[in-house]
Amino acid sequence: MKKALSLTLALVMCIALVSVSLTPLTALAYGNERIHIERRTYVQGENMEIHVTGVTPQMVGDGAWVGIYKNGAAHGDVYSDGDYGERISHFNERSDPDYWDFTWFHVPDEDGEYELRLYSKDDGDYSAANLTRYFLSSLTFFVGYNSGFSHGNQWIKLESSNFDPNESMIVYFFGITQQMVDDEACCYICPKGLRDQFEGCPQMRDVGVSVVNYMTAPIEPGEYEIVLLSKWWQNGSLDGLYISSIPFTVGGVAKDGQISLDKTAYTAFEPIVVTYSGITQEMANAKAFVRIHEKDTGTTSYGLTYVNIGSGTLTLNAPNQNGDFEMRLYSLDDGNWNATAEYLVMSVPFTVSGASQTSGWAQDQDIANKAAQYGLIPGSLAGADWTRNITRAEFAAVSVRLYENLTGTAATPAPANTFSDTSDPEVLKAFNIGAVNGVGGGRFAPNDSLTREQMATMLTRVLKAAYIDGWTLDTDSQYTLVFTMPSLFADDADISDYARTSVYFMVANEIINGMPGNLFAPRAATPAQQAANYAVATREQALAISVRIVENLKDEPLNYTQYTGAP
Repeated sequence: MKKALSLTLALVMCIALVSVSLTPLTALAYGNERIHIERRTYVQGENMEIHVTGVTPQMVGDGAWVGIYKNGAAHGDVYSDGDYGERISHFNERSDPDYWDFTWFHVPDEDGEYELRLYSKDDGDYSAANLTRYFLSSLTFFVGYNSGFSHGNQWIKLESSNFDPNESMIVYFFGITQQMVDDEACCYICPKGLRDQFEGCPQMRDVGVSVVNYMTAPIEPGEYEIVLLSKWWQNGSLDGLYISSIPFTVGGVAKDGQISLDKTAYTAFEPIVVTYSGITQEMANAKAFVRIHEKDTGTTSYGLTYVNIGSGTLTLNAPNQNGDFEMRLYSLDDGNWNATAEYLVMSVPFTVSGASQTSGWAQDQDIANKAAQYGLIPGSLAGADWTRNITRAEFAAVSVRLYENLTGTAATPAPANTFSDTSDPEVLKAFNIGAVNGVGGGRFAPNDSLTREQMATMLTRVLKAAYIDGWTLDTDSQYTLVFTMPSLFADDADISDYARTSVYFMVANEIINGMPGNLFAPRAATPAQQAANYAVATREQALAISVRIVENLKDEPLNYTQYTGAP
């Protein structure tokens, strides 16, 4: 077993490491007190995600592991096949302990009944007697059609006649002929008796027994049916196409569970810790969630987070608005996040103060809440008037927050004596990553304002620092960004040469917008413009651009050329 162990772990961990996001526990609807998976039945070719609760640091250090067995097999006789080897995986310590309990497996390539078994330790002895000492729990599951599909007829079989809202369904179809496959025979879910009301019609792919994966039960409780048609159908009469149907029901979701908050009063953007408990399996399947609402209204809401089975904690940021609010728990998500009294379980009141002032356009684009969500708001701007001009020091702090969001690493400051007029650590960090430089004479001018073209240039530097290996402010001239040049602004001649590429790069990637009249307003080019404070960047503009960079360009490789002067 040892040789296969290392190879299998490499394969399994590769699958886990390349996964960008993990399924929330709410979607793992089948399990016991220790092991949870998406459902009881899988089909060959799928990957299954496994959550194991109660994995401690001690267990991680002892090499705790989980494996797949054929049902009833002796301990140590782990399932194995030629393509993926033995199905085992250890729990490796990661930077975030919350992820100790996730792992992945490729479903066995044979139909049958299987077990997932959890062991607390791996000491290198895989004998049945030794593994029995470390055995903690097991969970049975099936691959392929099994006796559990008891509801149906000669054409269609389901595991149950009743499902929870949003529950994952596996449906088996029998007697599918080659002619039906060629004719694109299909199936769909509709309200019972209303067979012309549906969206989408998945096609039959296999002759004989055909399985359609990941059909999802409707969110609304009621009576439904699965319909099988002999040919692809989009509109018109169903005459001559209907083969069979199976009725099923979707049950209502009981409004159970409770929530509480860590405080009753918060400042704008402050994290709100929500503790929840008593969340049922039924609510988890239906994607129960918590959300912030203005008190006594159902119209204005902020943030949304799903809750897991049982109990736990989650965090939402307080909105950028002063006033009275409620944290509400809803029993299900109907697909539109509707906050109706029908789904409301309970609410907890709280207040918010210290909101930052923003313009109408920033409110329409939800810049404040997005900036808080992405961690872009430095302490110097919390509760400030964002319509005012941004200072160079404030902008340096925003650029640092953006860099840390893009890279996932903390910026480090330059020496404290870098500038004669400031030792602000955020300025020193921004200088160290290459986002900003001084104004000459050893000065930074922290309280000076900056222009729109300067802002575009400095934020482009943040992207280069994050995504171009070897880039520094000193080597910036060696790197040329490659992008499709947009139409020139009417005031293109006013854009400084050093800023032109950055400005149009930002415009091409929908990061910066122009002003009315096809103007960019890069800088004050005349004495009158200087007197009118023309083209000076504001706090909300800097945050809006940073938000768009995160949304449009994060983790996207920069296309550039490099010139080193070598022939």
